[in-house]
Amino acid sequence: MAADGPLALGVRRPVGMLMLFTAVVVFGVVSLGKLPFDLLPDVDYPSLTVRTVYPGAAPEDLEERVTERIEDALATVGGVVRMRSSSRAEVSEVLLEFEWGSNLAFLVQDVRERLDRVFLPAGVERPLILRYDPALDPVMRIALSSDRADLVRLRDLAEQEVERELEGLPGVAAVKVRGGLEDEIQVQVDPQKLASFRLTPELVRQRLEEENLNVPGGTVEEGAVEYTVRTLNEFRSLADIADLPLVRRGNGTIELGDVARVVRAARDRDVILRVAGAEAVEIDVYREAGANIVAVSERVRERLLPRPPTRAERARAEKARRLGRPEPPRPRSIAEKLPDDLRLTILSDQALFVRGAIDEVRDAALAGGILAILVVFLFLRRLAATAVIGLAIPVSILSTFGAMYLAGVSLNVMSLGGLALGIGMLVDNAIVVLESIERCRAEGDPPLAAAVRGVREVGAAVTASTLTTIAVFAPIVFVEGVAGQTFGDQALTVVASLLLSLAVALFFIPGLAARLDRRPAAAPGDAAAPAETGRRARLFPRSRRLFAGLRRPRRWLPAALVAAICTGAALFLFGAARAELAPRLAEFPAGGRSGMAALPPEVRSRVAALQFGGFVLLLPLLWLAGEPLLVVLGRFLADLAGLLFLFLRGLGLVVSAPVWLLLQVPALLVGGLQSLLEKTYPAFLRRALRAPLLVLLIVAALGWSSWRAAAGLGRELLPEVLQGELTAELFFPAGSPLEETDRLAAELERRIRRIDGVVETAVLVGADRESTRSDEDGPHVARVTVRTRPGAAARATELAVEAGIRRLLAREPALARFEIRRPTLLALEAPLEVEVLGEDLDALAEAARRVEHALRGVPGIADLRTSVRRGNPEVLVSLDRERLAEHGLNLGQVAQRLRLAVEGEVGSTFPEEDERLDIRVRADLSRMQHVEQLRDLPVNPEAERPLPLAAVATLTTGYGPSEIRHVGKRRAAVVAATLTGAGLDLGGVARRIEERLAKLELPPGVGVRVAGQKEEMEKALGSLLFALILAVFLVYAVMAAQFESLLQPFVILFSVPLAGVGAVWALRLAGERLSVVALLGCVVLAGIVVNNAIVLIDRVNRNRRRGLDLDQAIVEAGRTRLRPILMTTLTTVLGMLPLTGWLPELPLIGSIGGAEGTELRAPMALVVIAGLSVSTLLTLVVVPVLYRLAALAAGRSRA
Repeated sequence: MAADGPLALGVRRPVGMLMLFTAVVVFGVVSLGKLPFDLLPDVDYPSLTVRTVYPGAAPEDLEERVTERIEDALATVGGVVRMRSSSRAEVSEVLLEFEWGSNLAFLVQDVRERLDRVFLPAGVERPLILRYDPALDPVMRIALSSDRADLVRLRDLAEQEVERELEGLPGVAAVKVRGGLEDEIQVQVDPQKLASFRLTPELVRQRLEEENLNVPGGTVEEGAVEYTVRTLNEFRSLADIADLPLVRRGNGTIELGDVARVVRAARDRDVILRVAGAEAVEIDVYREAGANIVAVSERVRERLLPRPPTRAERARAEKARRLGRPEPPRPRSIAEKLPDDLRLTILSDQALFVRGAIDEVRDAALAGGILAILVVFLFLRRLAATAVIGLAIPVSILSTFGAMYLAGVSLNVMSLGGLALGIGMLVDNAIVVLESIERCRAEGDPPLAAAVRGVREVGAAVTASTLTTIAVFAPIVFVEGVAGQTFGDQALTVVASLLLSLAVALFFIPGLAARLDRRPAAAPGDAAAPAETGRRARLFPRSRRLFAGLRRPRRWLPAALVAAICTGAALFLFGAARAELAPRLAEFPAGGRSGMAALPPEVRSRVAALQFGGFVLLLPLLWLAGEPLLVVLGRFLADLAGLLFLFLRGLGLVVSAPVWLLLQVPALLVGGLQSLLEKTYPAFLRRALRAPLLVLLIVAALGWSSWRAAAGLGRELLPEVLQGELTAELFFPAGSPLEETDRLAAELERRIRRIDGVVETAVLVGADRESTRSDEDGPHVARVTVRTRPGAAARATELAVEAGIRRLLAREPALARFEIRRPTLLALEAPLEVEVLGEDLDALAEAARRVEHALRGVPGIADLRTSVRRGNPEVLVSLDRERLAEHGLNLGQVAQRLRLAVEGEVGSTFPEEDERLDIRVRADLSRMQHVEQLRDLPVNPEAERPLPLAAVATLTTGYGPSEIRHVGKRRAAVVAATLTGAGLDLGGVARRIEERLAKLELPPGVGVRVAGQKEEMEKALGSLLFALILAVFLVYAVMAAQFESLLQPFVILFSVPLAGVGAVWALRLAGERLSVVALLGCVVLAGIVVNNAIVLIDRVNRNRRRGLDLDQAIVEAGRTRLRPILMTTLTTVLGMLPLTGWLPELPLIGSIGGAEGTELRAPMALVVIAGLSVSTLLTLVVVPVLYRLAALAAGRSRA
């Protein structure tokens, strides 16, 4: 074996290799159960958002007093690539973008320290540092609705029944409820009455805070008793609040009820949620970090919705009925506990997409594996050889799960896509190895020798071809941005599965193939074997010699004597133990365990020692009597297993016979085509070798045409993924109250539900104050979520629904504008953004209008919008500082009283059974229904002659800016748009926009530039192009090391541009664009296409070392390697075919390969399929021609 080398291990040590691969597969299966499910890999987005709330502040005030100060403090944070900010009503957000790979934990600490040194005005809340993480999005959104229940009851039920039930589930981190109505206690003061009593609203808030207390008073000891002292003074009813004494004047007391009304009312609403037209409450479920998203979803659904009884529950119920007992109670779901008039609706569930992606990989792997194995059978026409090659797929895939577990990779869309991508490549090495073994057998080698020689001849070639495929994934680490973070998992799964398939091909397939070969050479003495070794001997070779070889040698008698002596000693020890136990156990009638447990410890130890010694002395007897019995039993069971195997083999032949017969016709056709190719290809190759100039001219023409075609390809960052869900964002005129927006949006939702293909709708009106959206938000904004009908035509249905929604909304006169969005898998900016930079707000607004007007004529864009919009209607209060000073007032004091009167402040809380309601002090809004009534608001009610607000201020109405944006600390306006229809070519649209902007006249001091996804696209495509160049170099390095030549790898690398011809034309004809996914397919293709050339050139070199002349060596190598090259190409191509999404359009197999997420992998599969197919056809001709020219040139140079 030493002479054979390590490649003979699989042949010489088959059991060891079998156990090794079995252990790896078992580890993979165990790891599969432990892998977490997720939507996407963990993407560490290098960005932080500093969010600061300044209640009541306008955008201009926020910009000057908050945003600019924070920007100045954070401008010098290390690693900042870009800083942007947004100042809108009450909210300032500063977005910091860092370099990819930055340590965000340290950056958060640095930002926090700098924020602590920023001086902010009084009333500004502490800045929050928010880190974007897709895991922070809810995994499930649930709606609770009713046709009759009031919204307060809905909110209470959602918090008390649903939220509490779901929060205790494993994997659930938090459950948040929003929407509906929340109660609070409102103290509605009458400003005029306060002024008449010379009281201030601050006094009311202060008294509520002071008089609503439960204060511990310590402890008091009285003798042996210790008492806890507590002061109980909380409000118990609204009457208690109304009777609260404020001040004492003379002999009387002014109570709160004298100057205010105390009512239980609903808190001011921020959002309104409707599902199918009925108002509802939304429940968001968040998962714990690292929790299995599918498992969390299943637990929530099981607890939430009723389920049919399980088999065990039905069995218990049936048993109880037979016995006449009451049926055991089943756990009730939340839906069953709720009143009958309430409905639970699941609005969104991320697990559905994950589960769909997993189903897609399963179907794609199954279909690809079946197609690949089918190709092998059609070429080999032998079931045994096909089964041997087919083993490479399950062994490699199951083992890859172990590598994923060790690397900490989850089961997500990208990692599973990597497995599906490589499914057809897993059998390539096995095909080459088995084909080599078959050729050696045809040359007369016995099975074992053929296996060893076959794997040694192609071992180096298949190793080099696998390493070239793996090498192209190394440059992925240099890919920057979202693309590099996202496709890392895919690279790992492909590399792991290919390495494992190489190990299977080199160390497992040869041994298996040698032992499954039923064609051994005849031995000299076999013909003279006795007749009785016929059928019975073949069926029962061990049973007929059942007792043979059991005669003991002469030392059998001493062994029996030793066993007898040891057995006698053992019986003596057992008797001594029984004598020790008998008198003591008789004292305990219960005997058994209770008696033993009651024995003293020393007695138990002595008895245990005697029994252990007896068992040890019995071992010689067990060995003497057990070994013959085990040998006989083993022989019998071995023959029984052989008989069972023979039966199963016959049964398998009977079952597989129809399939075998069905495949005979295509197998014969493939065989005939193969014979035809084997006859015509050598002659064709000889002609090509004699006309190299013509071959090179044809290749040059193909290259030039593909270069021209590549120039016309569109560009995009990532393909748009259709998930069966749309969101229509409706923008009504600024200043529209929440109730009016709700009325109009509800009518539009009702009309959208009537569009064919719409399954479910939900509308969210307004904006949650905790939301971190930087886009336009407010009570005038509504978002209608639409779920479309699934099925085979889901994509066409979604596009038709989108078109119908656009037509419907375009005719609605109440809308200011609208946008149609889809849920995105990655955190990406708008596809197109034009940043208008300047300092003057009026100039920015004018420039933004000009840019918006210029972009309206660009074909392919929709939902054009600008950040410079008319804001909400404002009441501007301009205070006169001199008048304030005359009356001893200051600006802050008056502004605070104005805020308390209009918005109110929480002064205390009111206890309920399981929650505490806020007690809000505010002016009686029924007396302030008009803006003019603000003028009469007393600003100094404590004075002898209170002044109205109009005496010290000027009130005007107007519209302020909706928000003020900064880009790099400069004021900016952003004009954004989305792509639609034929305009999905992001690169082409961006180019046309740049051409129009170059001709645009702008105000002085204003500049423009195109941003959005275009920047990320250019960065990602540029880094991938660099990765492609680096991958080609690594492939060259691997081949140069294998061939020990610097020239031959150049000949092989010519396969890469040949593959580019097929890839470019496939993208062009399929209407696909050059995206990150397609370019990554080109990187993968660079490592795959050289494999065929490596195998071919390796055979040519072997032929030349055997003494064949150049042309004869090339032709013989082409004829010999034709079949494995065609087989590996077809298995790879057909294995990737399900990823293209074409199979659903074919009859009989329409359910395969059409699940969610296909858009993310179809361009890659298309590039690899087309590139590999064209490259294979050209490689069989062009590479031999180039090799001959290079060899002739090298020979002349040596001469």
